[in-house]
Amino acid sequence: MPAAAPPPAPASAGRRYNCAALIDRKGEIVGVYRKNFPTHSELDGGITPGVETPVFETDFGRVGLCICFDLNYWEVGAGLCRNRAELVIWPSMWAGGRMLSKWAMEFGFNMAAVWKEQSTFVDVAGREILAVKREARDRTGRSPVVTARIDLDRRLLHPDNNLENLKALFERHGPTAAFTEWLKQDCHLIFGSQVPGASSDQLIEEFGLETMRDYLARVRRDRKAALAAAAEPVYANGQTAAQDGERI
Repeated sequence: MPAAAPPPAPASAGRRYNCAALIDRKGEIVGVYRKNFPTHSELDGGITPGVETPVFETDFGRVGLCICFDLNYWEVGAGLCRNRAELVIWPSMWAGGRMLSKWAMEFGFNMAAVWKEQSTFVDVAGREILAVKREARDRTGRSPVVTARIDLDRRLLHPDNNLENLKALFERHGPTAAFTEWLKQDCHLIFGSQVPGASSDQLIEEFGLETMRDYLARVRRDRKAALAAAAEPVYANGQTAAQDGERI
């Protein structure tokens, strides 16, 4: 299992960043994330904000990183979502609390949080599956390791436009083709492939299912288009000014 570790603030082209590094099973660095939203004390101390939200391919899934104060900013979670993170590791100076669940549900990824007093794992539906009190160092002087088993192939769906396609999936592959769990109060559906050799994403593509994060992104795009259209004059024949200009 790769791990996230906060290296000393490294310099690049004369600039210093607050970074977290993803380390693989061989002890090699897979990738580095630069904190997008340093605190004022960090800025005053010469830390430069990062501008990217990279997601790194590992032998078990797509992993992203964010750091502490970043959790307050939608832009960071949205960037990790766009880059298709399946697990986001969050080293921090505080516990995160319900904000971990908010990010998991809104952005569609699992979260692993660690600070000096507690390690927490939250699943794709925002449910806390493990929270372990810990100390920064145990009796040996080493930092204890907390682990949890998470299925990174689970996806969060909304029932809108998905139920009929799910029926088609079960009709073709049988009643045990997928794990599904209906979360009525959240209006969410957890989905996971149980077809040998087929991932959840492959079944989603095959049967035209739509994940929650893709659904929300599509609604945002359609809303933007609707607002843009509403802002244009419309003639009696139904044409907009832009369409009339194109016709001319």
